[in-house]
Order: sequence, then C-alpha cells, then structure tokens
Amino acid sequence: MNEDKRSPVISTLRLDGHCIACAVNRRAHDLIERLLCCEDKAVIEALNGELELLTRFHHETDFENLRTERPELTGSRLVDVTIRENGIGRFDISARMAKDEEHNGKDFA
Repeated sequence: MNEDKRSPVISTLRLDGHCIACAVNRRAHDLIERLLCCEDKAVIEALNGELELLTRFHHETDFENLRTERPELTGSRLVDVTIRENGIGRFDISARMAKDEEHNGKDFA
C-alpha cells in the first residue's frame, strides 16, 4: 500500500443498541456486500481500505477491556464513533453523542 499519497483511512460507526464490537462486525459485513457488487476501482480501493482498518482493529482490540474503559462504547446510548490508525500502530477512537440524542452532540472525555 502506498500510504504516503493516500489520505488516512477512517471508519465511522453509529452505536445504537449495540456495542462497538457488534458495530465493527456489522460495518465490515456491509463493506463486504458492497465490495461484491462494485466495479469502480476507486470505490473498491476506498471500501477495501476501510475493511482492512476494521479487520486490524477487530483482531487487535480487547473489546471487553475497551467497553470497561470507555462506557460510551457499550451501545447503551446513541453514539457516533470514529476509528483511525494513528501512524504508530495504534488506533484512535473518538466518540460523540449522536445529534439525534442531544441537540448539538457532545464529545466524550
């Protein structure tokens, strides 16, 4: 992968009654379905990049520990989550209360 010319790959998930692990699995499944039907090389590359990110995140994350440390990722509230790699082999996870639940949205600490 030629990472110096590509924009960072991110994945945005909505937790709505399901925890982060379920949201990652659902998004990966959705990406696979879209890849199977797609013929546009640029779209395939973008979808594949996100799928690779989620696959690495899934394999490298202790979800039980993550949910304990970050209760907003349990799925008990409507939350938008963004996952990206930080360039040093770790993942940055940002969570924001979804605007559907609170008028302006709010970042979690």
